[in-house]
Amino acid sequence: MNVPSNNELFYQPLAPIVQITFANTKESRPSSEPYSQWGVIPYQEVIVTLFVVRIKKLGGIWVEEHISALVPYIFVTDAIVMANGREVYGMPKALGWVELPISLKDPGKIFNLHAVSTVDFKRGAPFSKLPLLSIVQTSEADVPFTEEWKDISVAIEALKRQMFGEGHLEIPGISLFIEVAKLFLTKELPFTSLRQVRSISNPDEAIYQAIVEFTANSLNVNGGGLINGSFQLKLPDNALFPIASDLGLTDGQLAESAFWLDWDFLFDVGKEIWNAEQKPSIFKQIKHLLGLS
Repeated sequence: MNVPSNNELFYQPLAPIVQITFANTKESRPSSEPYSQWGVIPYQEVIVTLFVVRIKKLGGIWVEEHISALVPYIFVTDAIVMANGREVYGMPKALGWVELPISLKDPGKIFNLHAVSTVDFKRGAPFSKLPLLSIVQTSEADVPFTEEWKDISVAIEALKRQMFGEGHLEIPGISLFIEVAKLFLTKELPFTSLRQVRSISNPDEAIYQAIVEFTANSLNVNGGGLINGSFQLKLPDNALFPIASDLGLTDGQLAESAFWLDWDFLFDVGKEIWNAEQKPSIFKQIKHLLGLS
């Protein structure tokens, strides 16, 4: 997102942590009428998340403004859910096959993700269903869960320790410290994404580009807790979704921690933070002044 905005806005990771979520959504539906009465969609998904800081130049000084979740990869099992996430929020949703363990208390838990991809980009190379990501439990614990979250306040405090504890987070200024506190006090999870539409006449250009932000508002926490044992990440090679190289992950590395969460949430309508048409890049302005566009 730093490139499309011509560095008018700059995003950088908040902490060296990648969160990988395997989710089983029992009911998904629109919140507005009359669509909320049309029914519900059950689906599974795998979400790869980074937490980032939005930085903006004010008076020649870069100032930290906002913390949000950035999702570079997300795979869902339903086409309607994929289209909605792409068209409305600009989330890079792709279709995939998700395999979840029957019970989190079962030994040897395995979480699998497959999607259509190819091992290498070359002329005539076939695309097919390939394994993209797996999380395998490599060691058991005497007690599957050592901590159980009974309500939203306990869950939020525990998640804060998991994501930003153990010295992972460095807060450079008081404004960012306030943002971290607000993130958990308001019980909201803000997201950022690049929403764009490709040009029909030029495959290398977009006819619409905007950086958008929207929020998942927590309605209820039905349960959650830490999962004991060791979990290993497996990332087979594939060309279309280079998760490992993009995010600095390695095949075979161990997860720092694991947790489960059963919660209800509502996405809000969102807003545009930056729009390419509202404020053209310096390069486009120069082309216009020279009569080249």
